[in-house]
This record gives sequence, C-alpha cells and structure tokens, in this order.
Amino acid sequence: MLIKEKIIKNFSKYAHLYDLYSDMQKFSAKKLIEYLNCIPPKDILEIGCGTANYTKLLHKKFPFSFIDAIDLSAQMIEKAKEKLTYKNVNFYICDGENIKETKKYDLITSNMCFQWFYNLEKSLLLYRSLLKKKGYILFSTVGPLTFYELNCVISDLFGENKIFLASNFKDKIMLEKLMKKIFKNVLIEEVIYKKSYTSIIKLFKHITYTGSKGVDLVKYILTPRKLLKLQNLYKERFDKIVVTYQLIFCRGHR
Repeated sequence: MLIKEKIIKNFSKYAHLYDLYSDMQKFSAKKLIEYLNCIPPKDILEIGCGTANYTKLLHKKFPFSFIDAIDLSAQMIEKAKEKLTYKNVNFYICDGENIKETKKYDLITSNMCFQWFYNLEKSLLLYRSLLKKKGYILFSTVGPLTFYELNCVISDLFGENKIFLASNFKDKIMLEKLMKKIFKNVLIEEVIYKKSYTSIIKLFKHITYTGSKGVDLVKYILTPRKLLKLQNLYKERFDKIVVTYQLIFCRGHR
C-alpha cells in the first residue's frame, strides 16, 4: 500500500475521534487566521479540510465568501458536512495534488496538510494557475523537527533512526526557496511548540487519532513491556513525555 493510501486509511478510520485529539491542528488554524488581515476574498479553496475546523474559522472570518473545501477522506468530508451547512460552503472528496478545476480563486489555503504531498512544487504550481490575478496562497505545514524526542527514544529502544515521516518533511529554508520560485511577496514564519503528555499511551493516541500515525508506528509491536521501557527512556532523556511540533506558515502572491 502506498504511503498516501495508508494516510487516507488512517484519517478515515479515526475521523470520529479527530476533533477530540486535534488540538495542534486547531492551534495552527487559529494562527493561520491571524495572517488573513485583508479584503474579504470572494472565492476560497481550502485543501485538506478534514472535519472543517479551519473551514469554520474561515467562514467566521469571511461569512460572505464562497468556500470550496476538499479532502481525500470521505469520512472526514462527512464529518465536515455535519459541522457546517452554509450555502456558500461546499465540501468535495478530492486529492489536493490532482485537482481538475478551471475555477479561479482569490485565496487558496490549507492547514497542516502539505507535508503529506508527494510533489509539493508541482502542487504549488497548480495552485498558482488556479489563483486570480491578485490572488494569494496561505498555508501551514509541519517541519522535520516534529516528533524529535519520540524519534530519539524509539531509536534508543529499537536501534534505528528516522522512524517518522517527519524526517522527510521540508524545513523552513527549503519551503522559502520553493515559495520564492513560484510566488511573489513571500512570507515564511516558523513556530516551535512543545506539548507534554502524562503517558506514552496518551501520546500515541494523539498521534493515531489525528491521522498522523502514517506508516511508521505500525512496523513495531509495542507490547506493554516495550511501552513501559519506552516511557522510562523518555523520562530519563527528557525528564517528561514531551513532543516538539515544528509549524511553518507560508504566504505568497500570484
């Protein structure tokens, strides 16, 4: 099974629990909204809308804008439709990397989605072609320092490196170079957020139920004995169960 197919499967499987554990996604969405101090866009395209937490904020910010929100997961779209029923907000099952669309938008935006893309440069070129003349793009994504501490302790336990997909995510420098290649007036900002958990189990639940488990944790049979050892290693090395989230916010104009 391809990486993206596994991600879709995991997002769909836990769509009913997503809102209970997506505090980091909600934090990122609120930060994104702060960048939208502009004339209300008439047409908005949101990539990877999930259960519509960011969509809801977009609609609150721009109540008269038309929003097309897309996601690969049918289950996520179902939850999104239950949450928002406005006539000017439409949800579609669609792959953000393969949009077959001729409509033009004033704003294309996305919250914590682009880290999963196979070819971000190709997608950004596509989005540029979908923007109106004075349109712009705004998105948040996840950097490679994310889950740094968990990578370390799992490596200590299993003797392997680069356990998580985050090790392959683009960093701030790479994103800035890519954005400046395609867009004008580029702004890139990074936020490092630390979140603590009371146990390793609660951390794994958070990772699993927000769909970000991806393909990696399933390789390991984490028995109760191994989980306890992992938790002890965590506390020995970092004093507590803490995780880094590296959030990168990007904006650019057509």
